[in-house]
Amino acid sequence: MKRRLVITLIIFFFIQSSYAQSSLTLPEQNANEAKEKYVLLSDFYNSENYMGAYESLLWIMDHAPDMHESVYVIGIKSVKKIIEENPTNMEYKNKLMEVYDMRMHYFGNEEKVLARKAFDAYLLFRDDSNYLLELGDMFNKLFAMENSAMEENLYYPYFDIKASQLEQKIISDQELINSYQMISDIIQQKSGDEEMTKVQNLIDNRLAQVLTIDCGSLGKLFENNSNDQELNLQQAKLIIKLSIAYGCKEDPIFLLAIKELFKADPTIKLAKLIASYHMEKDEFIEAKHYYEEALKFANNDEKSILYYDLANTYFISGDKINARKMAYNSLKYNQENSECYRLIGDLYYNSFDECKKGLSRVEDRSVFYAAFEKYQEAGNKTKMILAEQQFPTMEEIHMENFAEGQTINTNCWIGEPIKIRRRPNLTSN
Repeated sequence: MKRRLVITLIIFFFIQSSYAQSSLTLPEQNANEAKEKYVLLSDFYNSENYMGAYESLLWIMDHAPDMHESVYVIGIKSVKKIIEENPTNMEYKNKLMEVYDMRMHYFGNEEKVLARKAFDAYLLFRDDSNYLLELGDMFNKLFAMENSAMEENLYYPYFDIKASQLEQKIISDQELINSYQMISDIIQQKSGDEEMTKVQNLIDNRLAQVLTIDCGSLGKLFENNSNDQELNLQQAKLIIKLSIAYGCKEDPIFLLAIKELFKADPTIKLAKLIASYHMEKDEFIEAKHYYEEALKFANNDEKSILYYDLANTYFISGDKINARKMAYNSLKYNQENSECYRLIGDLYYNSFDECKKGLSRVEDRSVFYAAFEKYQEAGNKTKMILAEQQFPTMEEIHMENFAEGQTINTNCWIGEPIKIRRRPNLTSN
């Protein structure tokens, strides 16, 4: 049984070999030698005698270049093995490029073969400035042919070559940005692919490494966007990265980019960052909106902080009633947040002018009694002293027929019952 199997296999391989040789295009002269070189090419490669395969390859390229496409398939593999052993030898590197070219010339399939040639050329010549133009032309041609169908392993090499060309002043900043947009648009079509995200990050880092920009030119990154979007997510991420790297966080486009990132992946950190930018510009409505957005997915500890931020926003914008409301909301989630009591105390302390009626010094200064109590709850002794200095003297209290410790109402917007207090260390005569 085993003998029959061996015989069958021998016959099968003989038929396959005969078929392969029968499909060879042989020269009129040296036909037998051409067959011999063809067999030797394969035998040498299979036995890992790559120099022997190389010699056979050279002969075939000179005497029977259109013999069979497999010549170039094996030839490319052989030359690459030789280059591995001789990494600085330019003769072999150039010969590999020639083998690719002859394969395309005689057997077509240019897109597929050019993609492989381009990748190998990138690995071999990426650090040689003398080859930058040739490499750029090769990838430009490939990109024009394949565009979004370009093989994924060529995305970064394509952009890396462009970046190197910028470093050598072969292309301009704008040309590099255009290339960035084209390749990023293709990658964006594969959104959700973890490997593509890594590739995009590599491309972003390379761009940030070579691009020289001023803050006002960041907008170039999304001009002529092929997706007809004002700003896409990947560009937003890049703008944020570049803004931080070049100190451009004050530029309006930085805020625009953060908002785009927030839309795609809302986080409390981003919401607070956006709100703080609006606060700096006294854009209180926008700031409140982003604090409220953050509250939607905050836990209890985070809610306490966010409500305090909202309270502070209302305070600065002049809305004292809502500022106090937000401060009390913050205390619901963390009763030990002393800053909330301090903030409410400040609200009361700064309400004297709007709340005084001018009829009674003792009653008008009730806002300071209320402020003192909040500062006391906050444990803020400095603020307590400031409030105390605004209390009426004991003489003033008696003159208006009030008593120390008597409960009155602050009225105004505060509307809290409060005890009359006298200024410390002062007594009536």
